[in-house]
Amino acid sequence: MDRKDHVKKIIDTWHIIHQHLHLQKVNQPAKTKCKLPYSACTTLSLVNLDKTITIKKLSETLGSSSSAATQIVNQLETAGFIKRINDKNDKRVWNIQITPAGQKKNKQIGDQIVNDFEKVFSKLTTNELKQYAELTRKIIDK
Repeated sequence: MDRKDHVKKIIDTWHIIHQHLHLQKVNQPAKTKCKLPYSACTTLSLVNLDKTITIKKLSETLGSSSSAATQIVNQLETAGFIKRINDKNDKRVWNIQITPAGQKKNKQIGDQIVNDFEKVFSKLTTNELKQYAELTRKIIDK
């Protein structure tokens, strides 16, 4: 098997893992679900990571239009998970920040993701999981 075949096999495996995670999410009891659309969960996570982000940067990161990002921000703001703060240097720009309620929700979402992935990786030994984590980190490190 050459390198390209290995890459294809990895891609196929990632698709299977993605499907498995999706089925877990669908079959979870209602009390453990995020109760937010995937795009809102992703947005909340991005705002939490950046601490302050503009709609423009958010839309670029999400790969969506500014109007789509604005709709997500509106939903999260209505829920009390984020707030908009006018930029000091440019009054046309709004900075998005996470609220304490948003941090709590983001932690809840993160905990659920860890639980879901723990189930996916349950067939690996602790050593294999450590090895997988190291290899994955090696791929993304520059």
